[in-house]
Amino acid sequence: MTIGLIVGICTLFFMVLHFTTTASYRAYTYSKNKKTNQATQLQQLQQQVADLTSALKSTSK
Repeated sequence: MTIGLIVGICTLFFMVLHFTTTASYRAYTYSKNKKTNQATQLQQLQQQVADLTSALKSTSK
């Protein structure tokens, strides 16, 4: 009875520990990937603006 109770409490503790660390890690990687994606999109947009500007300059000559 006592051993089963101790094992049950330990199991519950480690399950909670596992799920909380997994959830916080997922949130961390999601926010990191989101920032990386935003930076990549900004670079692509800047390149498109530069291409359009040079195209407009060449057509206006």
